[in-house]
Amino acid sequence: MDNSPTGRGSDPDMLRGWVPHWVDLLGMPVWVTGADGNVAFINSRAEELLGKPAQSCLGHPCYEAVGGLSLDGSPFCTPNCPVHRLAAGGREIEPYPLRIPKSGKRDEILRVVVIVSRPPGQDGGSFVHCIVDDARHERFKNYLDKVVARSRKPAELSLDAFALTRREREVLRLLAEDESLHSIAHRFNLSYATVRNHSQHILKKLRVHSILEAIALYLLIED
Repeated sequence: MDNSPTGRGSDPDMLRGWVPHWVDLLGMPVWVTGADGNVAFINSRAEELLGKPAQSCLGHPCYEAVGGLSLDGSPFCTPNCPVHRLAAGGREIEPYPLRIPKSGKRDEILRVVVIVSRPPGQDGGSFVHCIVDDARHERFKNYLDKVVARSRKPAELSLDAFALTRREREVLRLLAEDESLHSIAHRFNLSYATVRNHSQHILKKLRVHSILEAIALYLLIED
């Protein structure tokens, strides 16, 4: 059976029959394609992410609806879909990065996890594309670039120059280790409001606008 996406404008209602019922419960951007590569389902989170209404995606080839690129900017979503090729060859489909072009904005960097669902005793099946946040590393890199651009001599930066208190240093270190404000409050037996105030003081002293940028600066100094 040829699993390459070749159809165009397939009936969305017919395609929906291939979509597993559990996709409606996934709290993330999701779209589903059939064996022909046409989009059979897309949730509101994915609509917002792609900047396209469901009506312009359903029943159309995934490569047209999504238009994803590789990280180097070359087309990833094509009529000869690499995901479908892997599935047709019985090979594992590992999570992969995908760049979504944004008109007039910075491209969105995503990580796509594909779940192949084949009903017992039936041919075909569904390709459930689940989108997880893979932009954190890219955002760190962008913030680091900004910090370096603002700092003529980044190698000479020191946390001492920002007069952080001992507690503020501890909070910043834990934030850089992926701790949340809630978990930091629990660790130090403090109220969430107190830890949030510490984070606000950190932002003001470091002269940054977000916790993510504060972490990027911390990593630049401490690395």
